[in-house]
Amino acid sequence: MTRKTRKQKPTAKSLPPVKRRRFARSELAVWGYWSTPVQKVVRRWQHKIGEHWCQYYLPQCARSIFYPSTGISVTGGLIGLPAHSAYVLDLLLALNVLWNDKQKPARWLLELGNNGEGDLSDGPKPHSYARLRLLIGQRSGVYFDERALAQCAKRLHLSDRPTP
Repeated sequence: MTRKTRKQKPTAKSLPPVKRRRFARSELAVWGYWSTPVQKVVRRWQHKIGEHWCQYYLPQCARSIFYPSTGISVTGGLIGLPAHSAYVLDLLLALNVLWNDKQKPARWLLELGNNGEGDLSDGPKPHSYARLRLLIGQRSGVYFDERALAQCAKRLHLSDRPTP
């Protein structure tokens, strides 16, 4: 007669290491989709026009705000519908608030990311937060804490590197 052995509960030592979540640096992230002002607008409108359309209009609206020389040019989609045009105007206002708030790191991380100077990806040689701090400080005169930059980059889905 053999005794059945009970399966032991896994312990912390026997579990595999936790994998870090990786963000794909998407076009939406580069244009500030996960910033606070934009997310407020998306939450307000996504049940009326759908999240797909909220994401669809973002790059065109962001280009209009981040690069003013291009002018406001939002085409395609269902822009002729009143709900869609109202969403686009609301989104343009939110992006304007984000872009003109030079005292917050989100604005500078997005600017550096769009200019190609602030690579936060996990590429071969991404900038350190100390280097980003200096780049932002040279442009704005505001030197953000490295931890604040790291947390903001994570919140904006621009990077998943650990906080220094």
